[in-house]
Formats: sequence, C-alpha cells, structure tokens
Amino acid sequence: MDQLPPGGLNKGLVIGLSCSCPPGCQCKSTAIRNWHHKVCGCPSYINEFGDIFCKNFKDKPECQGYFIQHAKFQCSQAQKNDTWIGYRNAAQFMMALAQGIQAAEFQLKNDQNLVHFTSTLNKEVQRRWNL
Repeated sequence: MDQLPPGGLNKGLVIGLSCSCPPGCQCKSTAIRNWHHKVCGCPSYINEFGDIFCKNFKDKPECQGYFIQHAKFQCSQAQKNDTWIGYRNAAQFMMALAQGIQAAEFQLKNDQNLVHFTSTLNKEVQRRWNL
C-alpha cells in the first residue's frame, strides 16, 4: 500500500482487491483473482468503505474511484467476448470478497484490523448499495 498517495479514497484500512469473478461470468470460476483498474491497468484496491481505486486516483481524472456497486469485472475468458460483469447485489459481492479478505489477512496485520475492516465494509456496503 506504500505506492498509494495519502488522502482522498486512501483512507481507513485498504487492501488489494481480490475476489472471484461475479456470478454470471462465462468462466464460472471461483478462483480468487487480483483485479486491475480497467482504464490504466494498475492494481485495484478497496477501502473499508467499499470504494475501489488505483494508485492514480488523485492524478488522473479517468482513474477516479468508485463504489463497489458500480464495479465491472473482466477476466481473460470474458475479455474474449469483450464482456464486463458486475455483482447484482451486495450479498453476492460480500461472499466473493470474503475469500479475498482471507487471502489478504497478512495485509491487515492483526485480527483487530481484520475484524474492523470486515465489519466496516459490511456496514458501508449495506448502507450505500442502493442509494
């Protein structure tokens, strides 16, 4: 996370965005993937508030962050058909991200951070998903 500029969307706890493809992806894979920003190809991150962003979020207008509800994913299988898929509801996303959070446990340093991140993310996703 050292490569992320401070401030803005880089607030609270932040981890690399790792989750499986959304349901409905033609690959049907449940493998955990590390996702990259569609515009610039840099690794994507998610903060405890459900905002996704890359390291360029402050410098490039096209790299502004967005809430997970608006995220679209494309694995190599979907890329063949130029298909982008999103999560249909908060529950689908939280299930997929739970595996990614387990994989990122070392980034959160201790159990207290892990509990804080997942608790806050769960509350924020529920609160913001259908605003």
